[in-house]
Amino acid sequence: MKIIVKKHFLFFVTNSILISIGCLTLLFRIKETQEIYLLFLIWNVFLASIPFIITILLEKVTYLQSNKIYFTAIFLIWLLFLPNSFYIITDFIHLNKSTQTTIWLDIIIMFTFSLSGLTFGYYSLFQMKKILLKKLDSYIASFSIIIILFLCGIGVYLGRYLRWNSWDIIQQPLQLCYDITALIIHPYSHIQAWKTMSLFSLFFSGLYYLIHFISLKNKT
Repeated sequence: MKIIVKKHFLFFVTNSILISIGCLTLLFRIKETQEIYLLFLIWNVFLASIPFIITILLEKVTYLQSNKIYFTAIFLIWLLFLPNSFYIITDFIHLNKSTQTTIWLDIIIMFTFSLSGLTFGYYSLFQMKKILLKKLDSYIASFSIIIILFLCGIGVYLGRYLRWNSWDIIQQPLQLCYDITALIIHPYSHIQAWKTMSLFSLFFSGLYYLIHFISLKNKT
């Protein structure tokens, strides 16, 4: 248990250093340009860290894993926030507002925050898989990860293109359900949406298996 806690702590410290570098670079940009543009990245990376916090809580409080009702509720909350970890890479779209003077500075800032968000997401995903392996057959657990990554692709699309947030499931559940249902019931009317969601899902899945392969090679 101490080794696991130490591993989590080292990961958190390392990622915090990465975030600090992003924040310092962002402050430098604000000082140089007198603009608070890109300040939203700090909020986005905070949202990206929530799945990581949830899986650490699940791992440390074993009662939450053994109680089916608690585990299901927390798992659904985790699943609701997980796309935020991947969504942050779409913030590169804001580079279209960069100037020749700030373009490389903006790329570094966005890359730093995006890398941090993705790291939170994948670390959390691997932790959740370990938890699922205690409850499910290994094949079912692995297939569940594929489904989760596909849902993340949908979640990122809903956030970037339809501008939905994780908490809108509480604030505007009917409208959110309507938009999701429309995508499912009328797929041919939303071909571009499904292409985009599939592309996101394939990208997230590819990164997942790349990280998985590298981690296995390091163990051998």
